[in-house]
Amino acid sequence: MKKMTKLLALVLAVAMLVTCFAGCGSNNRGNVAGGEGNTETDIKLQYWNSGFGSAWIKKTVERFHKLYPEYKVDLQMSASNASILAAMGQEDIDDTDIYIVNCPPQYRQYLEPLTDVYEMTPKNATKKVGEHFQQEWLDAGRFPDGNLYVLPAIGASRYSMIYNKAMFDKYSLKTPRTTNEASVVADSLLAEGIPAFCSFMGAGYWAQACYVWYAQYEGIDYALNNYFGCKDPETGESPSKAVFLKKDGRYEIMKALEGMLDSKYVLQGSNSTSHTLIQTYLVQGKAAMMYNGAWLENEAASAGNLDNFDCFRLPLLSSITNKLSTVKSESDLRKLISAVDSVLDGQKTEADYKSGSGYKVEGKTISAADWNHIISARRIAYGSPIVGGTFVPKYSTAVKGAKEFIAYMISEENVKAIAEQQHYAVGGVDYSKVKINTAEWTPFSRNMFELEATYTNGIADQNISNHDIFNKGGADLFANIEFISHYQTNNAADKWTADQAWNNLTQSVESKYLITWLANINS
Repeated sequence: MKKMTKLLALVLAVAMLVTCFAGCGSNNRGNVAGGEGNTETDIKLQYWNSGFGSAWIKKTVERFHKLYPEYKVDLQMSASNASILAAMGQEDIDDTDIYIVNCPPQYRQYLEPLTDVYEMTPKNATKKVGEHFQQEWLDAGRFPDGNLYVLPAIGASRYSMIYNKAMFDKYSLKTPRTTNEASVVADSLLAEGIPAFCSFMGAGYWAQACYVWYAQYEGIDYALNNYFGCKDPETGESPSKAVFLKKDGRYEIMKALEGMLDSKYVLQGSNSTSHTLIQTYLVQGKAAMMYNGAWLENEAASAGNLDNFDCFRLPLLSSITNKLSTVKSESDLRKLISAVDSVLDGQKTEADYKSGSGYKVEGKTISAADWNHIISARRIAYGSPIVGGTFVPKYSTAVKGAKEFIAYMISEENVKAIAEQQHYAVGGVDYSKVKINTAEWTPFSRNMFELEATYTNGIADQNISNHDIFNKGGADLFANIEFISHYQTNNAADKWTADQAWNNLTQSVESKYLITWLANINS
């Protein structure tokens, strides 16, 4: 890596290109501190400049330079995930030392172990980095060899339901706790001529919500280790075609969304419009709810402020009662969810509901297993430790310096500074240990931050436990079919039922499992 060429012609060619492009505008190199590169102390950092903006990383580099003058960080940014990764894995041309971007599976063989970063104590700190991170997050980020290779950056990628609170207050509506209740709210809004939901082309962020619903229904361990691990829990077979064909939580999602996301409840254009325009429509009050994240306040700033908006947890599938033994009715389920939420939000403690070996909610006895299933479900959000993270190529010539920078970036001091300046969370941080002053924040950003702090488990299309049938084979949660847009369409010929969606899924598994997914693994 970073080998100086001795070919004069190439040097001259590069010099000519630099001169040429200098007259065409900025190269977006960001905070370059005068380093010439190719050394142990010159650190090239490539950052995916997306929804969270670049102010936080620029400030971090500035603070790092003051504290660590022996290093020089060259910050480069791009709005394109693909362009940042163009040279990754090609040691002869890749001169990047730190990547902050999504880490696709094919690049993991090139990653430097970063487990020791959590054992580091940055300058001006009194504690090791790992002491203020959630243990669940750390455990979820460990690769099979026990090491951590991808560490967090700003943003937890933790989505929530964002809603127009003023609109809900005007029509005396309560935020829905279940998908059935969401459909009832959608009916009430429909009567007022208001679309309940909005998304954008390609199913929008509902595609991410489906991962959460699946893990909530089946349990996070099954979702990660059996479905995405493609391992039959009964036979131990892996990969297992039976896992894909099992009529499980994916079918329950299809059934729930068939009613909840019917076209009559969805803002027109949600199937064909960009996310930025749809987010603008949401802020303008053209729809009531959207599954989204904290980045909305930054991305939709030009459309207006979010004074009228708030957030709540993704409604649970009403059919989650199939997985419970003592809670079978929708009414009892909603009461249990409210009780669990009161504990997660700090209004009550589990002791307030504990009764013998189980729990009691509004006079009804709830088994410990049912309580634990629901509290676990409410702690799950979209995201994983390897989505939108930080990693270092093992062939970097500045590994030590890269680790010093990352340790400072996720140090208690910098995490606190990022949160208080940008009003965003850093993924995996235990904010019961890192106290953040949110007094100057908007109510929306404060509530999003507090809600994010209650999420302790994540699931995504990329997980540490994913079998290669997903990483290389091309399989995904719904066997490569996209059904949500077929629910939202106004064209009767294109509209699907849940049963049609499931039949299409099984046909996709039958046609692709052997000749596509497994073949791709072995190619």
